[in-house]
Amino acid sequence: MAKERLAVLEVEKKVGNEKVEGEVGVSKFFLPATEMGFTPNPSLLDRSDELSGIDGRRVGAKNDYAPSGSVVMRGYATYLGVLLYLLFGEIKSEEGDGVAVKDPTGAAIPKKAWKHTFTKKSGATPRSARATLAYFDKWIRARGVTCNSLAFALADDGVKITGALMANYLARLTVDPAFEPKGDALSILPFRRRNCTVTTAALEATTLLNSIDFSLEQSLEAVRPLGVATGWPQATERTNNPEGFLRLGGSLSRRDFDPVDWDALIEAAIFSIQFQFQSEQAITGVEGGTYPYSLWVTTSGAQFTGGGPETLKQQARHESNYDWQAGATEAGKSDFECVLVNGTKSYTE
Repeated sequence: MAKERLAVLEVEKKVGNEKVEGEVGVSKFFLPATEMGFTPNPSLLDRSDELSGIDGRRVGAKNDYAPSGSVVMRGYATYLGVLLYLLFGEIKSEEGDGVAVKDPTGAAIPKKAWKHTFTKKSGATPRSARATLAYFDKWIRARGVTCNSLAFALADDGVKITGALMANYLARLTVDPAFEPKGDALSILPFRRRNCTVTTAALEATTLLNSIDFSLEQSLEAVRPLGVATGWPQATERTNNPEGFLRLGGSLSRRDFDPVDWDALIEAAIFSIQFQFQSEQAITGVEGGTYPYSLWVTTSGAQFTGGGPETLKQQARHESNYDWQAGATEAGKSDFECVLVNGTKSYTE
């Protein structure tokens, strides 16, 4: 490829690390990120505490690495899907038929529009990917890339998604990987504040909602099996505690103190929250009607965990801010749901 600055993500079918190149699907997602990067985080072997005749620090030796990374991107429906798949681990993709395949509001989805329902991957091993970063004429490749979290925030220039990443191995490529960039047309816009609707059924506050942020998080740790002699992690697994499960939480801000919020906090009340992002742009190529790029994140088991109104001052109103988390209300039922509708057929191929 020509010398460019690109971030490419490929879902792994076989997890990569220092010893294994890994196997990726044919789909290549050229992320329109505002920034993305990885660092090897080397931990030198420091022997300065030894009696060696040196009154000072002794030079270190290479030892272990703990690669980490991050990605920041506006809410483009196509590319958001691959990040959600990497985080959740499982996906059910259905082409609309104009009748039976419906979105969370009950509206039928037409042909050539795809409904993607994300669910949590079972077991200890998260979904992984391979990432390649082109710094114009230099390249870095990460294998075994996993996602710790995705945070969604409303900003003036679009819904911002910030992801925390880990990797099993980082390498500087000496040969151009020769990708042929291909992605959505520049005319396709990301989700913005104007596309977002938030409903909190059973939390019947009358004060205007000012902002609401949320994040999807899972706790992961690098695995260094003794069967392989290397300083690089060979795998990534969920931590051995409840924090290893993917969870949803966030914050809610109102323009004034509302007693309904206060009472819900004190009583540990359960309420639902639904985030709906619906673009004014229709999915291209849809047959039998039109349908907008859309995303829903829903929980029926939200509870406040902290917060309250700002301190009393001589002013007309007092803004309030509360932290909340999602939880399951019954056995066998997920604590939250995530559905994306766009024009992408598959994230697994």
